Amino acid sequence: MLRIAQTSAAARTALAFMIATLCQVGSARAQTTYVGVSTFADIARFGTTGFDDSSGGEAFGGAIRMGTAITDTWGIDLEFARPGEFDQEHAYDFAVGVPTRTSSILAPSFRFTTTERYSTLTVMPWVRQSLGSRADIVYLGGLAFVRTTTRQSFGDGFRILGIPLGQSWVTYDAAPAVGLDVRVSMTEHVRLVPGLRLLVVDNGGRSGWLIRPSVGLQWVF
Repeated sequence: MLRIAQTSAAARTALAFMIATLCQVGSARAQTTYVGVSTFADIARFGTTGFDDSSGGEAFGGAIRMGTAITDTWGIDLEFARPGEFDQEHAYDFAVGVPTRTSSILAPSFRFTTTERYSTLTVMPWVRQSLGSRADIVYLGGLAFVRTTTRQSFGDGFRILGIPLGQSWVTYDAAPAVGLDVRVSMTEHVRLVPGLRLLVVDNGGRSGWLIRPSVGLQWVF
């Protein structure tokens, strides 16, 4: 299996931005600090390719997060999300002319499977709007550091000298991210948080979207 790693200048800039933001968060005297866990659905959609009308997939994943309120109305949120892998199977028929009296056509089939995963580390400042004494709506926007793992296998388990025919690679990039959370206070220190994330990503020249509806719990300190 071939493994390739690529790191873009945008990814290095994103990492520097995240480190600077975390230093700022650590030095802030926040009124509220929280940690949380959530489960989400990862829905990936990309534009057309040379082979398919569309490209994408769905998977489930989990996330951990921490954040702090810097004032009564805004703060900083840091989230690490790791979704499951999703597979796309591609099958193509190649028509080949056979020199016979009837000019028959031989159409062999070729298959390969692509497996992808988009893990993200996201820093997003947020703004809070009160919905009452026990609920808030939170608008988030920031930058995601995206680690994309891609694996391709060719044929139906076809091997050469016992080695599977395929390749895998890892890429790193930065992507803009926006989000929306609804924080519902269940107790003084526990909140139920349904939410939604939207990331614009690029994978091998394919621009697309990651849509992540989620539900989680936050513990407030």
